[in-house]
Amino acid sequence: VTNILSFFEFHEMIQCRRVSTHWKTAVSKIQTIHLDLRDDATCYASVNAATTFFDNLANIGITNKHDVNPFWLQDILSKHSNVEHIRIEGDYFDADVLVKSLHDNNSANLKSLEMEHVKFDDFLGLNQLLQIKAHSLKVLRLIDIRFHLSFDGPDSNECVSLSTTIGMMENLEVLVLDGCDIQYFDAVALFSGMARLRKLEICNPDEITLVMIARCCPRLEELTLRYCFDISLDDVIQVVTCCPIRDLILEDFQGRSWHGFTKKKIFDASTTLINLTTREA
Repeated sequence: VTNILSFFEFHEMIQCRRVSTHWKTAVSKIQTIHLDLRDDATCYASVNAATTFFDNLANIGITNKHDVNPFWLQDILSKHSNVEHIRIEGDYFDADVLVKSLHDNNSANLKSLEMEHVKFDDFLGLNQLLQIKAHSLKVLRLIDIRFHLSFDGPDSNECVSLSTTIGMMENLEVLVLDGCDIQYFDAVALFSGMARLRKLEICNPDEITLVMIARCCPRLEELTLRYCFDISLDDVIQVVTCCPIRDLILEDFQGRSWHGFTKKKIFDASTTLINLTTREA
């Protein structure tokens, strides 16, 4: 029953507790939930249910908004300290309490951290969290994150610091840096330890970025490159020649270096490529 209930919406899980004692116990053993905290009328009840009705969640997804009480996240994480996967999506709400909570309760089992449309008052807080989790994380997705009062992504200095921190994650298998300019990163520091990386999504790569990917990512199977203004067809061919790429997405490419481009040229250079999606600028 627990396995079936795991596919239900959160409010349906709570309703199922009323069916019988057996179902109430089954709900308490569910390990995966998704909370939508955008509705002021229901968000408190949802948080209370997450901290009361479930014994030990392993996978928590939260859709948030900018003015939600950040300490509710602290309540949820303090109850479920063995969480392995966290996904937070919000309207640039304050995520510093999230960072503090993950730091305070140790979250020793955390393997996957996904944050989309969140903001941080202090870059050092996020960087410190990633340093602490450097050897446990297998999945890291940072999508359109903001620091301080900026409307842009991380600046060049912050990206250099992130390069060193993320580069220490020798067990990382999935890395998504969407909304960050990869040219701000130190490609050598970032990719040198990425021997286990299977999936990568980045924006605005240059030649040195692709050289380091080709050199350091021998298990890379899925690659998404957006805003490909500063790379050439030859750069891409080098990657698919060196890495076992199965799925390749190229977006926003243009310029003389792409003159005469055909998908066949990339397929001919690879022995593993199955899916190729392209979109010219």
